[in-house]
Amino acid sequence: MLFRSESAKGESPEESIGALYAGEPLAIGLSTPYILDFLDVLGGAHSVSLAFKDGQSAMEMRPEGVDPNYRWRYLVMPRKSS
Repeated sequence: MLFRSESAKGESPEESIGALYAGEPLAIGLSTPYILDFLDVLGGAHSVSLAFKDGQSAMEMRPEGVDPNYRWRYLVMPRKSS
């Protein structure tokens, strides 16, 4: 999975991580602060599951490896591309 950030200064840093994904390549524009909010709550202690249909629909994020009686999810809407 490739993460790319674009700044107003024209910078475009990238970070790549391993991921299990079956499907066509897909680009989704998300707001970084919302993703960081979710990851801050996890505290880096869990793997994350991402579920999405396409680049225009909400993406669901869930922690993996938590107590099965403790269920929660986080929905993030994609940004509109300009």
